[in-house]
Amino acid sequence: MWLGNISHRFPNPKTNMTNFKLWLSILDTSEFKNMDPLTTYEKKRICASHFDDHDNSPGTKKLKYYAFPHLNVPSTPATVMDVCDLETTCSQQEICESPVPSTPVTVMDACDMETTCSQQEICESPGRSLFDRELAECGSSEESELEGIYKLDNDSILQSNAVVVKPIKTPVKKRLKKPGVLCNIGLRKISQLTPKCRSLYKGSVLLSKRLRWEQKKSSSFKNRLAAAEKYSDGVINSKFASRMTSAAAIFTNLQLRATNTKARGRRFSLDEKLLSLSLYKQSAKSYRTLAKLFTLPSRKTLTNLLSKIPVNPGIDQTLMKVLKNSVIKLTEKQKLCAILFDEISLEPNLTYDHNIGMITGFEDNGIGRTQKFADHSLVFMIRGVVKKYKQPISYSFCKGTTSSHDLSNQLKNCIRAVHETGLRVVASVCDQGATNKAAINIIKNDTRSEALRRHIEYKEEFYKVKCGEDILNVVHLYDPPHLLKGVRNNLLNKNVIFTMDGKQMEARWSDIIDLYELDCQIEDVRMLPRLIAEHVIPHKIKKMKVKCAAQVLSERVASIMSFLASKKIMNENAKDTGKFCQFFDKLFDSVNGSYDKVVDGKIYRTGLKRYSRHHQLWEESIKDFKRNFNQDSLENFFGALRALGYRNTNPTCHLFTASYRTLLLNNLMSSHSPGNNCEADFGDGCLTSYKSLFQTFEDSTPDQCDESELRVSDGTPKPMTGLSSDVLSDLQQTHNYIAGFVIKKLNTVLFKNCTVCLHEICSLTTTKGYELTVSRDYKPHGKLLLKYPNQTFCSLVKSSIDIIAHFLPSICHHKTLKNELTILLRENININAIKCPEHGEFFPKQFFDFIIKLMVHNWCTQINRILSGKLGIGKNEKDAIKISAFQRYQTFCKKPKYK
Repeated sequence: MWLGNISHRFPNPKTNMTNFKLWLSILDTSEFKNMDPLTTYEKKRICASHFDDHDNSPGTKKLKYYAFPHLNVPSTPATVMDVCDLETTCSQQEICESPVPSTPVTVMDACDMETTCSQQEICESPGRSLFDRELAECGSSEESELEGIYKLDNDSILQSNAVVVKPIKTPVKKRLKKPGVLCNIGLRKISQLTPKCRSLYKGSVLLSKRLRWEQKKSSSFKNRLAAAEKYSDGVINSKFASRMTSAAAIFTNLQLRATNTKARGRRFSLDEKLLSLSLYKQSAKSYRTLAKLFTLPSRKTLTNLLSKIPVNPGIDQTLMKVLKNSVIKLTEKQKLCAILFDEISLEPNLTYDHNIGMITGFEDNGIGRTQKFADHSLVFMIRGVVKKYKQPISYSFCKGTTSSHDLSNQLKNCIRAVHETGLRVVASVCDQGATNKAAINIIKNDTRSEALRRHIEYKEEFYKVKCGEDILNVVHLYDPPHLLKGVRNNLLNKNVIFTMDGKQMEARWSDIIDLYELDCQIEDVRMLPRLIAEHVIPHKIKKMKVKCAAQVLSERVASIMSFLASKKIMNENAKDTGKFCQFFDKLFDSVNGSYDKVVDGKIYRTGLKRYSRHHQLWEESIKDFKRNFNQDSLENFFGALRALGYRNTNPTCHLFTASYRTLLLNNLMSSHSPGNNCEADFGDGCLTSYKSLFQTFEDSTPDQCDESELRVSDGTPKPMTGLSSDVLSDLQQTHNYIAGFVIKKLNTVLFKNCTVCLHEICSLTTTKGYELTVSRDYKPHGKLLLKYPNQTFCSLVKSSIDIIAHFLPSICHHKTLKNELTILLRENININAIKCPEHGEFFPKQFFDFIIKLMVHNWCTQINRILSGKLGIGKNEKDAIKISAFQRYQTFCKKPKYK
């Protein structure tokens, strides 16, 4: 029976003899045994009823390459062993393994398959036999015709000779099939379309292919364009960055990248934030102007960056870790360093920092605190001897000056901490302060006692410090510029008798005054134009300025004085003063030079070498020093600290801490500001990388809170007695107004206009106790804007104020001030004023934090006003801190307002 007049040709024996024999074995008719294979191929056809729809290539009427007749064929044995040969030709196909069923199962329709099936990996359903799937997946076949075909009763022969092939398990990427045009209109085959629709369908297929191609082309072009833009930006940045400083390259890259970005969508790198921070700390007003012209981080961004770096008095162990990582690559000579220490004057002032819960402004050496007002800060810094680097490592606050015993302990602790980082301390440098001398003598006496105890030789040239298993020999030097200043100060009141070239000579300050007065008689052109009254006249001299001493004891003054004395224009004894000035000029140059080249004929103001002229001069004058053994680095650090913002000339302890943190982050410590007490030291900046410093501070875990310090139990505050009724009424009005202010702030951060919370703590009526609050209310259109607390909340605020005011003077210097006040409030008052299920849990902490911040800040403000003379104290004042602040004001103020 012909199925629609469709027939299929036998496989070509020339190209596919294996499949041709398979067909013959399945049919098993004697008609084909003696017939030539080519004749069978050319003249014989087999009906399409012997094949199912799966044997056809999808979208065509052609058979697949390995299709074979299996429907309506005779059930006679046939040789199908040759099927094994098919495996060799199908080794590249992926065959899905499934169980062989005993009955035929309908499989997928041809319309659900892609038109390009020859490139797909086909996985049939479990209902089809393995042998059927093996042959159905192997390509297309050619058409043939054949009549008289008999159907096999079953496919047992095929199943018994089927070869079980294990599939290769490879991950198959699932693709979502998009519905085609035919599926969208409810058809499954193109043959169901009319001729006109078929033509339109073919056109749509071509257009779809064209669209996919254009989309792919466009996507490829976008990718290439993005890569080209990225490459061009990198080339431009690298090209121009090599011609700019690192700061200029960071700033330029920031402008190119973030200018066209919205303000809230800008993101800044750490380098950009630190660069902006250095600009902001130089001048906040200038930074605001630059922010209007360029794209820069906001002030809030910079303050958040600073807040992540905790800086406290004493040696910071986190900084020591960063320093230890920074010195690993240094050689042994480069690790040699000197430790410098000096004090800077501060303005007495108290500041409460609610973030750390502590008041800044009391004496604090990093180990303990007192209730004395700090007016000086002691800073320790390391300075490289061979390699020019410097780094502040510790600071402390003190009143007047640090005690000699405390200073000696801090110095030894700093030397031990620096030694643990890998650096080697060989010298310590300071000025000639009495406390500094006493501290060094204490350490030397300890060294002498240890030497006598161990019966070893003691040398006065150095003192010893034990650092673990090592014992360091440290030489102490006094700052040469300060030595020169000390010589000048002594010469002001005393004549100097000295011996030079075997002759006894005498130097007088009066000779210098005579030279200055003689030079001032020349109106137009002077011989010594740099000398002014601040250099010569004793009561006008700035005794703390080293440059004033160096410009007087100079080569120019000595040569002109000797010339005038030789011409008898001046007293002949002035020659001795001239030689004295010339001697100290050469000596000071020999210990204050750092260059190899001779500048302005100053042969001694050069770097020290093995065969330089310094040795001969020193043999005749003093022992050797080096340029790196002075305090210029520390003095420049103080100058940079005072120069921040140009208004920090007399910083408080709080401002000093903030400036110290800023100079620790950026590389501004080598900047030289006008009016400094020394020359610029031309250092290479901080040894510690501020990047690694920031990252180490960020990664380090915060230290646990210190234990509460011991406090004398004073009991709960007693009610005030002896006050008039008017004073008590005013006090109650003030407490009620403060309670309303507390509610207003808590409503902003916690309640968020919660009706339940406000109903529990606010009053619905304004009674007599709210007269002050009503008078302060603006009452627009008769509406009250301020908060009016009820009696319960007023009592809560009043009790909190009394407890804080009672205990604060005795524990104000504690590091855990906030925690201690919170514990006292929890123990003495009932905080269950809010029963709101949403905010009741968070109310106690928010209330305690705000009331403590409010009261402590107000107390510090009163202390600062007393210290500055803006506020006095009452006769019955019992606050010990306020009394101490008033006594200090009376002591140091030239014209006190209050007595």
